Amino acid sequence: MAAFLDGLLLFGGAFPFIGSYLIQDFHLEPWQAGLVVAGFGLGALAYTRAARRLLGRFGETRLMLGGGLLLSAALAVLALAPSWPLVAAMQALLGLFFFSFHGVLQARSTEALPEARATAVSAFAMALFLGQGVGSVCFGALLARSGYTGAFLLAAIAMVGLTLWCRAALGGSARN
Repeated sequence: MAAFLDGLLLFGGAFPFIGSYLIQDFHLEPWQAGLVVAGFGLGALAYTRAARRLLGRFGETRLMLGGGLLLSAALAVLALAPSWPLVAAMQALLGLFFFSFHGVLQARSTEALPEARATAVSAFAMALFLGQGVGSVCFGALLARSGYTGAFLLAAIAMVGLTLWCRAALGGSARN
């Protein structure tokens, strides 16, 4: 369920619509919006470079909690951004915070069925991609009713809920 909601809120929800947000609200050319959106990759790269230290310092549960809450905050800032350079900065942070959250969920999926790891990871991926498909439809409908600001703010609020739910589910872990 966590992977499904992760896909629904982020991969199918907020993330794919950032480019159109930049084009429609900030009047960027598509190639410019694409460069801004690519900033997510910079944050993802930063995570790969710092993941071991972050895990050592915070542990899985606190890394997932911090990543999810900071991801929520970055989505809220993105929703209220007065200029595209702030959206660009949020893109890099979204990449870093997303993998702090999602990486823990993905790693835990490998432990869900130790005797059938491939099945567990496949189920995680299936849930993520099902959420992505449903999320794009839901986010598109939400955009039609509340615009980008409302849709991104709702995604931010929902991410807080998902993060706290995941924290409660992982709370009893010895790797906190």
